[in-house]
Amino acid sequence: MINALEGIEFSVDPTKADVDEIVIPINFRLATTWWSENPEESDKNLVQIRLFSPDSEDLGGPDLEMAFGESSYSRFTVNIQGFPYKGDGVYRYIIFHVLEDQPVEVQQIPIKVKQIQSNDPVYSGTR
Repeated sequence: MINALEGIEFSVDPTKADVDEIVIPINFRLATTWWSENPEESDKNLVQIRLFSPDSEDLGGPDLEMAFGESSYSRFTVNIQGFPYKGDGVYRYIIFHVLEDQPVEVQQIPIKVKQIQSNDPVYSGTR
């Protein structure tokens, strides 16, 4: 897995924005590849992608059904279009593989988010 996004810095005009309603305007794709030793026994698998705030609040995410069919590999891409701002810190996308109704963490993607002061009220940047 390649994590090319390290952090996001943004600024808002406090006179025009409700801090509780800020959504980080970002568009990226999360691509995953899965492999199974016994694809014929892996009829359907559930994958959960969850976003957690710096305070570990579960901000939700999609549940995806993954099928191998006759192949040992399964791939999917999820388009992520923004997420709610809950304060500065490290947000984590965590990918779970649900086995026997129990989610097992398989990957974390950290994104550091920081609100900054700027003279330009529409400034936003990524690193």
